[in-house]
Order: sequence, then C-alpha cells, then structure tokens
Amino acid sequence: MSSKPMFSEFMGTKCDMSSFCAANFSEVPAGSTVQEMARRFICAVERSKLCPELQFFITRTKKRHVKPDGEEPPLDLCAPLAARKITHTRRNRKNTCRRGYLDFSNAILEIDIHPSSDADAWTSCDPPSSSAPASAKPSDEAQAFRKAVTSHIQARYRLQHNIFLFHVVIFGRYARCLYYDRAGCVVTQRIDFVADPRPLSEFLWRFARMGDEQRGHDLTVTRAAAKEAAIFRRAVEALISDMDEGATDDVDVRPLPAAYDTIDSTGVWPYWKIEVSNPTTGEHSHLVINKSLRCSPDLQGRCTRAYIAYDLQKRRLVFMKDSWRLAVEGLLPEFQTYQQLHTHNVPHIPEVLYGGDVLDGAGRPHTTLAQKYTRGTQVIHHRIVQEIAFSLDSATDEKEFVQAFHDALCAMEGAYNAAGILHRDISINNIMLDADGRGVLNDWDCAGSRDNLQLGIGTWDFMSTMLLKEPNTHLHDIVDDLQSIFWVLLCAASEQYVVGDVPIANDMFEEERPYSADSTVMAGGGKKHFFIWEGRMDYIEFSTFSLTNLALRCSERWKKYLEATHEDAQDSPENRAVRDLTATPSYWRDLFAVSAANTVSVFPRVARPPTVDGPAPVANSLARKRKADAGDGPPPRRSKRLKILRGEESDP
Repeated sequence: MSSKPMFSEFMGTKCDMSSFCAANFSEVPAGSTVQEMARRFICAVERSKLCPELQFFITRTKKRHVKPDGEEPPLDLCAPLAARKITHTRRNRKNTCRRGYLDFSNAILEIDIHPSSDADAWTSCDPPSSSAPASAKPSDEAQAFRKAVTSHIQARYRLQHNIFLFHVVIFGRYARCLYYDRAGCVVTQRIDFVADPRPLSEFLWRFARMGDEQRGHDLTVTRAAAKEAAIFRRAVEALISDMDEGATDDVDVRPLPAAYDTIDSTGVWPYWKIEVSNPTTGEHSHLVINKSLRCSPDLQGRCTRAYIAYDLQKRRLVFMKDSWRLAVEGLLPEFQTYQQLHTHNVPHIPEVLYGGDVLDGAGRPHTTLAQKYTRGTQVIHHRIVQEIAFSLDSATDEKEFVQAFHDALCAMEGAYNAAGILHRDISINNIMLDADGRGVLNDWDCAGSRDNLQLGIGTWDFMSTMLLKEPNTHLHDIVDDLQSIFWVLLCAASEQYVVGDVPIANDMFEEERPYSADSTVMAGGGKKHFFIWEGRMDYIEFSTFSLTNLALRCSERWKKYLEATHEDAQDSPENRAVRDLTATPSYWRDLFAVSAANTVSVFPRVARPPTVDGPAPVANSLARKRKADAGDGPPPRRSKRLKILRGEESDP
C-alpha cells in the first residue's frame, strides 16, 4: 500500500496541512549504529517541530525484564526508539533526555531501526497492486529483523490494551509505516526518506495530532490509581496466603496456581482499570488487573487474554476474558450464548456476571479494518466476566476428576437438546471445576447452532479424527464434540493418574500435515485414528480400575463408530444403530455417571475454595465521624492543635 491510502484509511481523511513542514532525515542513514541512527532521527524530528506534543527517546531494557530462571524464552520487549506524550511538567522544558526506560503505560509509538537497507522485512507492493498483502523476504537478515519487529508488537499487545497500533521500521535510508490490528498487518511501500522525506514526515505529523482513540488506545482502559492497585494486590495476596497456609480443619484449599503469576514483581506490567458494561442492567463495573494468566502470542484471530481481576464495586476477585470473536455467520457472541444457555436452564456452565462486545466512544463495537487489505477475517472485541473456575488438575481425586467430565457432558447435552447449541471447542482448558468441585464446561466463544452446521473449529489437539482428516468437507456436529471428550480424558488422565509409562506418541495430539500436495489447508488425525483402530488403550493403566475401564470402554465405542462409518462399511441397521448411539450425549453421560459412582479414590480428599473477597475498605475521616455520631464506633481522631483551638484542651 502506498502512503496516501494508509493516511486516508487509517489516520483520518480530514487534516489541515497548512502548518506542515517536512523534516530533513538525510543524516539518519549516516549513523554507524542503531543508537546513533536513533539519535540523529530524534534531532531531525525536533528541529522540524513535527511532533511538539511527543517526546522521542532511545529505549533502555531493564535487566529485570528478562526472567532469570530461563523457564520461558526472554521477550524482546521494545524497539530501540519510542515516543510518549509530553506531560505538563515537561511541556515548558527543553527536551534534553534522549534515553529512558520504556513504560508500557504511556508508550504510544515504537520505531525499529536497522543500519542495512537489505534488512527490509517485506517485499514492495507497487501500484496498482498496493492493496495486496505484503509478503516476507526470504533473506536471513530480513527474517531476523522481521522477527524482532514481531516481538515488539507482541509485547505492546501483551502489556497494553490497544484496538490497533501503528509502528515504523527504518532500514538504512528507507522506512515503512505499519498498521496492525487483529485481522492482519498493512504495510506501506518502501519510503526513501532521504530522497523524499514528505511521506515519513506526514505520518509523524498526523500521528502527533491524533487523539488516543485514533492511535488505537482502548478508551475503556485507564491507568489504575495507586490505591486501586494496592487493593488488588491485597486481595490477590490474601488468596495466595490462603493457599499457602494449606489445610485448615483437615480440609485442603483448592489450588489456583495461576494466582501466583497474577502480580508482576518486575515492574513491567502496568496496573490497569477496565470498564465493563452490563448490557442487561446498563450498569458499568470497574475491574483492576495486572499480569495476565494466559495471553495468546498470536497477533491475529481471537487473541485471548485471561486475567484474575478485582471488581471495585463487588469488592472481590473475579475472572475476566478479553478476546476477539470472529464476525462470521453462525457464531454467536459468547455473552449471548451464555444468556441462551441460562434461559434454557443448561446445567454446569460458568456463572457469568456480565460482559459483551466492547464499544467505542460512539457506541460502536471495536472491530478491525485490516481484513480489507489482507487475508485476515474480521473480528470484534468481546469481554466476559465470570466467577473464578479451577483447572482439571485441581481435582482432589479420581472421583472428582471423572465427575467433572460427567458434568461437562450434562452441559453439552442440555445445550444441544434444549438450546440447540454446539460447544465446538472441547479442550483440556475448557473442562473445569467450580468452587464446590463440580464440573464446568467453559469457553463457549466458538459455539454454533446445531441447525446450521459449519466446518471444523476448535482446539487442534483435541479435535475429532473426522474433522482432522476431512477439514474441507466434514461439518462439525455433536459427535465431534463427544469424541473430543475422549481425547481430553485421555490427555488429562495420562498427566495426572497414569501408572507406568504411557504408550502414546508425543505428537499424536499435535499431528499436522498438508491436506493435499497443492493445498494450504492442514489436516491430521491419522495417529489418533491408529490409536483407536489398533486398540492401544489396552496398554494404558490408570490409578483406579474404574478410570482405566472408562477410558477403555470409550476407546472401544469409538472403534465401533469408525468401523461403522468407514467408506467400505455397509449401510446396515447394525451400523446405523452404532452411529446413532455414539452420537447420543445421554449415552456418554450415563457411562461417565456409572464410572464416577464406582470410582474409589486411592487418596480421597476434600477441598474448599480459596478466599476471593477483597480487603475491607478503609474508612475516611468523614465516615469515621458518621459512625461515631451513630454510636457505632470511637470518636473521630483530632489533632492536638485542633483540640486547643476548639477549647477542648489548654495550650501548655
């Protein structure tokens, strides 16, 4: 895309250019290092007064930004050059500070720099094909630079709350302006800012005069005040302390390991306050968050982020999911799906408090624009706030573990029969436990109608063999969700209750191959099919006989189904009966109910949920006075000087 369409499409069409004057960037490529190029760039911008309201600075990376234990790869957090808004305290002072640590609570633009012109990470898209998706160059230098740029974009999306964002890349005497949203990336043509500095100058000039919403900032998110952050920390610390203290009265505390990662000790993650609307009541709730429990590394698609949050109105901890739902036919917004499930009294679903699509200042849902110029799909910003649920590995014993699957099947059956809804994303992270140890079927963001079947969707590792082997033709039905239950059972039980070695190939769940030689569509399921067909379940033993027998009976039933649906199988009454019974949720519900009733745990335990209530609010002086006047508390404290002035004490 050329720079003009970029400016008109993504940076506003109405702009008074009478005061615009292009900068002189001719000295920038002469810098021998990235830092020297950055310094020269800052000088050029300041001399031209392109961005009087912005402060450009060379970024520093704090050592504490990188985890010392090496458990996860270090995140390349920031580009070498960044910009932030000038505060009122610095507005009348000369900008002499050209180095600083990047604060993700106020950074609004980053610029990646490479000294070599050969590091261009994208091929040029010249007119008339300027709207075609930019593609990556194969050179190692370009790939390394593109990887660094991607890492910096990931960090901003991970630590900030942006609907979209702008980015600039400089390589030698050339530059590109980038627009990112959750549908893809739009890249301008290569800009020779030495020969023609106007396009790059105009981008910076326009960007400096845009508002926060025009720059992509989510206006429902603001920086949390110090008191609000302190309340959040105290609530999370109370929850962690409750778990650390262990059993009380011989009753264990149900573990929530994610709580330990909710508070960031490095100072990288800002504390944010998020406003979430309740479309049912019209009320607004405010949540305080810090570090995410889970954050998808993807830059496109659903990009789910999960948080333990503190509700300032309810004064308690809750769970918040921030994601982008696909704007495609047949997919309901998740909050509406929960409303329908609740209307039909579907059991064992999350207790959703409020949520819905996130709206901008004009009342329109946050949505994407990049799909017009890329191969991406339009997505819409969505939030769900619900009670905290616990992962499968928090089950106290085998009996509670099997009971969770039974309850999930009850939810699946009720949704299918009563509400006409398919879950379509059964995974190990979506079958959970509530505070009382009962199963919860979570995450209905991929749900669809049973009367309007679509192609396969969901978590790849747990999709049915039918969906994986025929991704272009097989429509996602209830039988696929039922088989996903088996794969989740096998995976979770193998992690928690297996005896001896598990004869399962490590890549069975992740198997992926091209559907055909000339196709970009991926397929799989061959190893899963082999596992069932060859009866590999016979060689696996779990800690209780009933759990082993349950998994074995599931495997045998699916083998009969595969035989009855094989291309060479006859359409006999026997095969039809096998297909119908296997696709009946009540059959599986009863099978798991019998297994749960017969399960005798090796080490039976009972667990109570950890505390999620926040600290008591600190009363101010006016509240203490009202309480004292009512006779419910001590008199308000007064300074000695005030008592002397009022004649209550004598001056010594």
